[in-house]
Amino acid sequence: MGVLSAYYAASFVPEEHRLSASASSGMINGITTILLTLLVDPQPAIITDQALRQKRSYGDVKALC
Repeated sequence: MGVLSAYYAASFVPEEHRLSASASSGMINGITTILLTLLVDPQPAIITDQALRQKRSYGDVKALC
C-alpha cells in the first residue's frame, strides 16, 4: 500500500518533485508500521487476552477478523 500511496502522491506534486514523492514509499511504510503498532494492534490484543481469560466470548475475537 505504501508504494501505491507514494505513486498517488506523486501525481499531485509539481513535476520537479515527482521523483521524491514516488521514492517516499519506504518512509510511508515505516510511519504506517509505527502507527499500526501504536494505534491498531493494542485493542485486538486486549480483546484476545480477555477471551483467553474467559472474560469475553470467543465471538468477540472472531468479530475482529
